[in-house]
Amino acid sequence: MTSIISILPTVLYIILAFLGIGIIIFFHELGHYWMARREGMKVEVFSIGFGKAIYSWKRGSVKWQIGILPFGGYVKIHGMQSEKGKDIYDMENGFFGKKPWARIKVCFMGPMANFILAFVAFLIIFAFGGRDSTFSEHTNKIGFVKSPSALKTLGLKEGDEILELDHHKYRSFQDLIRASVLSHGIDNLKGCHINYLTQNKDCFDLNLAPFADSQNKKKKYFAERDLLPARYLLIADDKMLDGPMKDSGLQVNDRILWADGEIVFSVPQLSRLINEKTAYLTIKRDNEIFQVKLDKIKVQDLKISNLEKEEIDDWSHAAKLHNKVEDLLLIPYFFDENCLVLKKLDQEGQGPNQALKAGDKILAISGEKVLNARELLAKLQTKKVLVIVQRDKKLFDIVSTKVQDKDFANQINGTDVGQIISSIGTDKPLFEVNNYHLLNSVTPQMIKEITSLHFIDALKKNQEMLSKLKDSKEKEEIIKNFEQELNKFSLGITSDELTDKTVKYNPNPFSLFKDVWDDTIKTLGALFTGTVSPKQLMGPVGIISIVQSRISLGFLESLYWIGLISINLGVLNLLPIPGLDGGYVALSFYEMITRKKIKAKSMEKLILPFIILLIIFFIVVTYSDIIRLFTGFFR
Repeated sequence: MTSIISILPTVLYIILAFLGIGIIIFFHELGHYWMARREGMKVEVFSIGFGKAIYSWKRGSVKWQIGILPFGGYVKIHGMQSEKGKDIYDMENGFFGKKPWARIKVCFMGPMANFILAFVAFLIIFAFGGRDSTFSEHTNKIGFVKSPSALKTLGLKEGDEILELDHHKYRSFQDLIRASVLSHGIDNLKGCHINYLTQNKDCFDLNLAPFADSQNKKKKYFAERDLLPARYLLIADDKMLDGPMKDSGLQVNDRILWADGEIVFSVPQLSRLINEKTAYLTIKRDNEIFQVKLDKIKVQDLKISNLEKEEIDDWSHAAKLHNKVEDLLLIPYFFDENCLVLKKLDQEGQGPNQALKAGDKILAISGEKVLNARELLAKLQTKKVLVIVQRDKKLFDIVSTKVQDKDFANQINGTDVGQIISSIGTDKPLFEVNNYHLLNSVTPQMIKEITSLHFIDALKKNQEMLSKLKDSKEKEEIIKNFEQELNKFSLGITSDELTDKTVKYNPNPFSLFKDVWDDTIKTLGALFTGTVSPKQLMGPVGIISIVQSRISLGFLESLYWIGLISINLGVLNLLPIPGLDGGYVALSFYEMITRKKIKAKSMEKLILPFIILLIIFFIVVTYSDIIRLFTGFFR
């Protein structure tokens, strides 16, 4: 009984999603109906829904009916289909019996009704103060830069802000997606590197050279997965207080702000920090104490003498380590028994890159004091992560997207955070300065060790399903990625268990309409030029799926998606393709210009191939929707 109750909301949202799509199509057909009656055409049937009629009534000469499938609908206008012994142009009050201009108005009015519906939806959203959205959807700050990638090579890093793309103002991360997916790419990128502790900015102006995309063999300026937008990492669930974070001091509503020397802007960045083989050290140089993060390298990969190896071996035995000397992790410096740095150890194939100097004293690693070389060597073998969180009710204040990035920067008090960082590993560490708290150091665990057995079983079942598919590189990559993910280290914190800051997005209805219109036109253009594959588009299954998920977010979010899909449907129907409204418009214009009527049989021969192509297109996008539903978790 409990399981049935738990799925009722999902079933309800799916029904509402069908009804929402039905409303969009209903308004489309209502536009045709209204203009057809206005032009004196005879409307035979107006169906609310498809399939067999479960209820019908007659009003005037029009048969109104409710189909068994309660979404969408259609209008049957007299004379649109040929009848035995009758010419479609001679049917009284028929569609083709009217002048071409009348037919154009009837065909155009369906898409126009969609555009009106969309604008009204956007107007209502504006009047109610806009939609609740997330910070990441509208920020100009970068949350993650994939390594290796072309943009990483150019020096972009987490926390950088983007100001211009190709000399146009940057609005949100969607601009990057559009440029990457819908066009040739980006030629120029302007923005700033930011030090969030000092608020200093160093601006850049990058001219991007193209590189080869191995997936589609086309030249692109960057791949859409190379960058992710910044977001707030707010602890939403007390389940995350277990596992590796159990004794850290983490609390619900904390914001993860800093980890191992970096301000944190995304979960992938946090994952990178956790899985880095690095050591966060506290160093004393003369009378100065500072913190530095160094790579940890296997002894076998360092240029080191036999005598030095023997000394490391002695430390290893004293620390009761069981690894071979060659497999032990070491920083690229040699130190003495008292943790005083003696010299730089070059890595095989690399020259010196000095961060420490001879005479520097290593005081602590990950905030834990070390008194001698064997303690330091032992602690270098285990990864521990330092985390600073922010506790502030203002984090949950809803602000406008117009000021959200400024608000993001203002909420990081560099002085307070800097005081905590500079005290790490000293005799007087600061664990709290105003709203900022240094947690107890955390030892990350492998995902497969901390993930629930039920979750692992579910993943393995999906993996078994994938293994039964036909051999393909994509399948192999999915399984390989799955195994790699399970062997990664984690703090037990995932994207699904974190929340982003809620912001208010409220552009005026004209701007919102224009944005959706532009995206629709660009997507169709990219489809016809081959930049976008039909497999990347969303079909009925995908549309129902996303509308169902968005309806659960509230009325205004539902209205936005009704408006967006309505515009897409209107534009799609205006394409000059036989079988669509735009096709009939094109044929009517042809008749107006040439003053020649197209015979019914010729018209059928012209329309039929395009109807078949549309059906094939429908099947392709539907199949792609279904595949995405099954494999999307692994992408």
